Amino acid sequence: MSSYRELMEDFQKRVAELQAKCEHKEVSDWRKPDFLCGIPEIEIKRCENCGKAIAKRTRCWACGEWVEEPNWIQGDGQKAPFGTIFCSQTCKEEYIAARAALGKGKLPYDNQNF
Repeated sequence: MSSYRELMEDFQKRVAELQAKCEHKEVSDWRKPDFLCGIPEIEIKRCENCGKAIAKRTRCWACGEWVEEPNWIQGDGQKAPFGTIFCSQTCKEEYIAARAALGKGKLPYDNQNF
């Protein structure tokens, strides 16, 4: 008899093998992931055959435009908080300047209130 842990390890190994061999020919439209990983608004495209996340996107915290990973720029935790994502260096600098002008108070677009 197998334990839960052994079954999960076997399952994860088989899924990884499937995803490595899959050609990802059928990809979903943008949709919300099954879980959110700390980013308030994120969408992904998944392979319909193996379930692998093929692309991710979220909204820029400064202008609200969609930006795909790996093209996004993340906050460094010093001037822009960790978890903030920007579509360009210009948007990041504008966000930092606006935040500084308000004295580290929340901006209207903090926490993705679009």
